Amino acid sequence: MAVPAIRAKATISIPWPATCPPWEAVCADALHWIQREAMGDGPGSEATSLLAELAALPGIDAIGTAAHAPNLDRRALPFLPLTIRKDDVELNVFTTITTMGTPHDVTVHELRIESFFPADERSKAWFTAKNVALRSRGT
Repeated sequence: MAVPAIRAKATISIPWPATCPPWEAVCADALHWIQREAMGDGPGSEATSLLAELAALPGIDAIGTAAHAPNLDRRALPFLPLTIRKDDVELNVFTTITTMGTPHDVTVHELRIESFFPADERSKAWFTAKNVALRSRGT
């Protein structure tokens, strides 16, 4: 769970309101994912340890009860929508985290692959233009 743990800590501990609105909703969704994983993995799991660490972060109470208890009535989305703003660019994306189906190895069980996808045509056009620019430079 190393990469998602690092991302979760960054998502929740960095004050993102200006770059990733609405920050509280993004954090609540991320915590919801981790809580469900912790429930599946059980006490002593990396997800359970990560939840305890995240719950102790400064400002975590700003996202409400999601920081401390799972909302089992809330349906878990298979993706996390994000809006990222920097300067005059606003991108709408969604992220998915893929896990291995029936791992027979602890390393494979902990492996997570995160992928980001454009959520609208404007964001897709921005990523396409950046890709073309990078390819033309030979990068």
